[in-house]
Amino acid sequence: MMEAELKQKLPALSLLSFSTFVVCSMAAFTQIISFDLMMDLNAFPSKMYAWAFPTFVAGEVAAMGFCACLIDRYGRRTPYLIGSLMFIISTAICAISTEMDIFLVFRLFQGFGAGLVIITCIAQILYDITDPKVRYVAHGIMSFGFGAGMLFGLFGGKAFTESLGWPVAFWIFAILQAIVTYPSWEALKNGKVSEMKADIPGAIVIMIWSGCIVLFFQKMYLDWTLEDPECMMVVVFLVMLFLIFLLVETANPNSVFHRKVDNEKLVIASLIFIILLGIIDMAAVGYMVKISFFTYQMSVGESAPFFIVMICGAAVTALSISHFIDRTGHLPWMLLSAILSPIALISIMLVKESDPTYMLAVHLFVLGLAMGCLVSMLNATIQNRCDEHNNGAYISFAIMMRTVSLWLGYNFYLLIADNYMKEHIGGIMEHWNEIMPFELPIDSNLASMLLTPLGDVVRLIPGLTDDIADIFAQGVGMGFMYGSIIFVIISVPTALLLVGREKTL
Repeated sequence: MMEAELKQKLPALSLLSFSTFVVCSMAAFTQIISFDLMMDLNAFPSKMYAWAFPTFVAGEVAAMGFCACLIDRYGRRTPYLIGSLMFIISTAICAISTEMDIFLVFRLFQGFGAGLVIITCIAQILYDITDPKVRYVAHGIMSFGFGAGMLFGLFGGKAFTESLGWPVAFWIFAILQAIVTYPSWEALKNGKVSEMKADIPGAIVIMIWSGCIVLFFQKMYLDWTLEDPECMMVVVFLVMLFLIFLLVETANPNSVFHRKVDNEKLVIASLIFIILLGIIDMAAVGYMVKISFFTYQMSVGESAPFFIVMICGAAVTALSISHFIDRTGHLPWMLLSAILSPIALISIMLVKESDPTYMLAVHLFVLGLAMGCLVSMLNATIQNRCDEHNNGAYISFAIMMRTVSLWLGYNFYLLIADNYMKEHIGGIMEHWNEIMPFELPIDSNLASMLLTPLGDVVRLIPGLTDDIADIFAQGVGMGFMYGSIIFVIISVPTALLLVGREKTL
């Protein structure tokens, strides 16, 4: 039976969850259509298309870092309104952009607005739901908006590009967010603000640092090596910013560092698992979508049911946690994730290209089970140890870390897949690039081109045909294997830190 408090707040929670769905859809929207953007925005043959996703993420994490140091003092309504308006305006400008540089600038602002929306919606749960156990369900509802939005963005990007066009989709999401802005703003009126002074210096420093580090890793992937002078200067700059942040947070008595939480060991363990969740599990989902398109050559309609199965898997464990967490504590679910995540990642090796149906469904269901063990439980666990003085701060840091981790995980899998592809088709591509009037990529971007009008040209290259997609999937599978090893090595010792501790919500 649904708790009375949850039943009363369900409309508001669902509304805020839908708002996160809208902004998160735009985050992942450009993942599959980057080459279409390159052609439509006159960026061929440059690599500017590769910045469409990271610029959004950079803005998003910058907003989350900014919120972490300010939201408890100034509340949630104003940041939400600013973020929503910024998202709406930026999305509309992206829709009418005709040049890639303008598009990328407003993708940054679009991400910043999205980050403000996401954090304010999640932080509101502390004030709307007072029962610590019910918060696990509430965070599940909010996480559904986030996860469904990311998945819809991946599928929607391909579907809209093949039908109405991506600019129409941008207009649709701008309008949707405009529709939900006022009712969501009203839903955020419950709660109170901290009387502690805002940590403005810390907010500015962490905002710049978090945004820059995302852009730095993207530049490293595309152009730089650690030996490059420009790279060294940026590394020094990032290290200096981080040291300044530590100094500011230590010296300022009102900083987040001085706002204590209950059961710090559990909070630290939760933050470590949040990082693993982002780097290993959540980053894997995007690549499974790509494999379904590239390797298994599924349409949006054919592949979507498999990922609905994954969402169902996540719902199974998330709902189980909300019912039994008061009796089991956190340790069993963390250990279960340490078992399920490696199984899910390695099981991709058993999916047959000729008939992926059953094993792909099993693989995604188990991956969903693994993510369901963590995604809402960790947020609720941290929030249950906070009050009005540090709720926004710790939730912001947690979601920021998860977002940065997802980005790092995405690049980790990308690096493994790229190296694998270069090893197996590098020689062939270098040969044909010397002959052709234009140069094709030798990494995973070549697989992405299979979904563009250039796909037929790529398939005509002697010695490759559809092997490109198979090699891409094999490279991703190797990345998943490494990811599963990393997950076990870090998660098991972290979870065991909680052995013998009191079972508290």
